[in-house]
Amino acid sequence: MASDGAVLYAVTSDDRLWWRPPTEADINWTEIGNGPGGTRALACAGGSLYAVDAQGEVMRRSATRSAAAWQPGPAFGQHPEITSMASANDILFATTSGNRLLRTDKDFISESTGWVDILHCNFAVGLTVVEGGLFVAPTEDRLWLLDLHGLRRP
Repeated sequence: MASDGAVLYAVTSDDRLWWRPPTEADINWTEIGNGPGGTRALACAGGSLYAVDAQGEVMRRSATRSAAAWQPGPAFGQHPEITSMASANDILFATTSGNRLLRTDKDFISESTGWVDILHCNFAVGLTVVEGGLFVAPTEDRLWLLDLHGLRRP
């Protein structure tokens, strides 16, 4: 799942892309197309949805409530070990199956050319950013927090 603040987006296990408002009301999701093919992770930043496909490539499309084509994103190379993603201040963060936390190598996604390994991230299954904090949900019934204030290009 990912959000631009006004809309929640989700890709289901059958690679279908959905949206809904972020309300507590019990409302249905609306299908708006497909993921980029075997979606492994999803994030939203700067009006774009970013997804990692089955081969580990970053793909991008407009964060809209209607169908749009996925295009190749920034050329980060293949990273099929990515398991989740989140964004903060035009930086993408990702966890890997090898228990690492990555971030884009520049302070703007559009200028980035790869991922930088920043620290261990054992057993992570999900990421989100709230008010400058990167929350990591691991499989071991804990919630980890990394303060992102001041964390710029490594």
